[in-house]
Amino acid sequence: MLTREHRCGRSEEQEQEPGLSLKKAGSRRWLRNGWNWKMEEPEEPADSGQSLPPVYIYSPEYVSMCDSLAKVPKRASMVHSLIEAYALHKQMRIVKPKVASMEEMATFHTDAYLQHLQKVSQEGDDDHPDSVEYGLGYDCPATEGIFDYAAAVGGATITAAQCLIDGMCKVAINWSGGWHHAKKKYKTLLKPLSGWMDPWLRTLALDNEKSLKKALSRSRDEASGFCYLNDAVLGILRLRRKFDRILYVDLDLHHGDGVEDAFSFTSKVMTVSLHKFSPGFFPGTGDVSDVGLGKGRYYSVNVPIQDGIQDEKYYHICESVLKEVYIAFNPKAVVLQLGADTIAGDPMCSFNMTPVGIGKCLKYILQWQLATLILGGGGYNLANTARCWTYLTGVILGKTLSSEIPDHELREGSEMRASGWRAGTTSAMLLSHPQCKPDSKFFTAYGPDYVLEITPSCRPDRNEPHRVQQILNYIKEEKLSVVSGAQCLLGEVGQEEICGETKESEACGLVDKKRSGFQS
Repeated sequence: MLTREHRCGRSEEQEQEPGLSLKKAGSRRWLRNGWNWKMEEPEEPADSGQSLPPVYIYSPEYVSMCDSLAKVPKRASMVHSLIEAYALHKQMRIVKPKVASMEEMATFHTDAYLQHLQKVSQEGDDDHPDSVEYGLGYDCPATEGIFDYAAAVGGATITAAQCLIDGMCKVAINWSGGWHHAKKKYKTLLKPLSGWMDPWLRTLALDNEKSLKKALSRSRDEASGFCYLNDAVLGILRLRRKFDRILYVDLDLHHGDGVEDAFSFTSKVMTVSLHKFSPGFFPGTGDVSDVGLGKGRYYSVNVPIQDGIQDEKYYHICESVLKEVYIAFNPKAVVLQLGADTIAGDPMCSFNMTPVGIGKCLKYILQWQLATLILGGGGYNLANTARCWTYLTGVILGKTLSSEIPDHELREGSEMRASGWRAGTTSAMLLSHPQCKPDSKFFTAYGPDYVLEITPSCRPDRNEPHRVQQILNYIKEEKLSVVSGAQCLLGEVGQEEICGETKESEACGLVDKKRSGFQS
């Protein structure tokens, strides 16, 4: 058993992690109390505005490609149109996304899946006999051009991640990303364990052959839930080139199962998902007892939520969980998925949120001042999704937006009037005119009130306070306390560390046995 006498301080000659010291380092402080180590949150909330302007991933070609997704037709244009109407794009650094190469997509997905997706995409063949194996059909139809769409979204998220790596910004935004359900699959477990593992497997840092085989048999390479490519995973893998520990936070209505599965065996990526969990509701995973596997045990945090939750209670849950996660895990970068299907009025008819509640969660994360990759996700009431993501863009910029949605329809109309239209031209006449740009027609979707705010419905809240508290207590006391203790034993916090080369598996085993000796 390791005792206090087995620890020694780090010599001055040893390299210390930038930004950390025992007394105070930036926005973090480390406290020592016998066996207990604790990282405090930032003493004062930081301004959501950053010294560097956020990067906004955009190009007309990219938006046009994203508009082609049948489930959310022209959503990308609608979102960008409203962001542009508020002139928010002028306060961000616009970066044109690259298209992901086959090699970049294959850092997670298998060549066989990508080649099949490319083939059926070129042919527009939705009835290929092998498509069922890859999850293509029904909610993920193999329509013509779908491979190009997937490569565009994956490339955009990789571009955003690279901007963070290069230090171009503290926050990078790809509202058309966040497709978190696509999974990986290996068809054979007979290959040798060395010399063939792709970057995804190397990231997992698995303990042994048994864990590897279990990981391969558990993962499946398939499209799922309107997701053909898991761009969130690709973004995390790119960030791992620079940042040692990545925190993935998923605030979509649906469980982020694809991302959790991808990193369920590693302690280098912690996934946190707040989602609806109910019998028969897609994807059917994400119970509070789902905690990860192998080295990744307790590094998957799931918060099951019932219908009807509103802003105040949701923020209380989110803040309570993320506070403990930040202390226990000490992330170096964050990937944040902000699906808008939690918002009142969404066809999913589940949560009863407004953009204000999600915005408070976003502000809480931004105060950490970590490199943060912002992704979209679900959101099937297109007008409310545009409202939500525009409002959140304002939160990132530290701007208060006008309640009245700017009349971007008439802005286009004034240009046409300058070309010969009479001053008395009505909005209806402008909308019907062939010179009227497509995005100018979106203004009518915000009627009849044409305001940015979204009003919650009268849907009852099914989340009983005592049940919510039980879940929060379980996450803090049974899961994150183990993560916090393991980080301390591994010497990943503070100036002191355990002498010798203690293996992570041994440290985790000790923490399980001595859990009561650590504070989260």
